[in-house]
Amino acid sequence: NILVTYFGMFIGGDYRFSNFNFVGLTISSIASIVYSYYTFMTRKSNQKLKETSDSNELKISSENMDLKYCR
Repeated sequence: NILVTYFGMFIGGDYRFSNFNFVGLTISSIASIVYSYYTFMTRKSNQKLKETSDSNELKISSENMDLKYCR
């Protein structure tokens, strides 16, 4: 989408270049990249935490079963 934005400035014909407008589009593009990166990393981190907690719950429940049958 960012490439389409910048290509559209030069190819589309309806964009009027001004320094203020170009800086605004660049800031918007950078913010979009930062937001996407943050969102992706947060989801990845949450997924790892969930996998870790699921494996710990499985380990604990299997230990409880072993103790139950040993009595």
